[in-house]
Amino acid sequence: MASIWKSWSDRSCGCDELNDQQLEEIEREFARQALKPFHNPRLREAVLTASQQSTEQVIDEISRDQLLDAGYSAAAKEKAQTLVSHFRQFIDEHKDEIEALKLLYSQPHRAGLRYGQVKELARALRQPPLSLNTDHPEQPLWQAYHALEPDKVRGQNKALVDLIALVRHAIEPATPLSILPGRSLIRDYYPPPSRWIDQTSNVTRIVNHDAILARIMHGPIEKTAFVCSNSVTTTEFDPHGGR
Repeated sequence: MASIWKSWSDRSCGCDELNDQQLEEIEREFARQALKPFHNPRLREAVLTASQQSTEQVIDEISRDQLLDAGYSAAAKEKAQTLVSHFRQFIDEHKDEIEALKLLYSQPHRAGLRYGQVKELARALRQPPLSLNTDHPEQPLWQAYHALEPDKVRGQNKALVDLIALVRHAIEPATPLSILPGRSLIRDYYPPPSRWIDQTSNVTRIVNHDAILARIMHGPIEKTAFVCSNSVTTTEFDPHGGR
């Protein structure tokens, strides 16, 4: 390459700078020299072979994969065991302080557990020592029990109210961990109104108002298994002519 530049320097007639045409010719000559090794067919073949070996992927479309094992890793189970142990210790130490725990520990069980008391328990779980800093502290606990006791866990946790089932299972480990019966009954016997309102398009105006009420009330009941005057806001009824 140095010889190419020297050759053009000699042809520049002692000028300090080369013109644009000379620079373009030099560029083309450099390119020709750089590509010269690839004129060798053996080199081209070696480059293609190396490229194919590093990028080609053989996909077996005939054989079927076989699942050998499925489950949580040892590290995940150890983490779950730590969380469950701390949870059991927490509810035992605070059973006389948190109202929800008082009611769930009482023998025989006392009625009157309210959703606000479940929310109080959730706030306590978000604080140290557990520090379950999520909107739904029951979810990591449910997953931990599923990792350790998959045969006892029934259903998928989706609501804060499932903390009740978690506490009951921690108190009585022999009992299965399942979502509250009330929530499952609501899903089974009272599906979301959209699944049946659309099937009754010729209903009267009175039934339409009932359908609106069902749609508004279904959400709180399915999520919390509780319903009271504070479960919905009055503004939800305003567009429908009443409260």
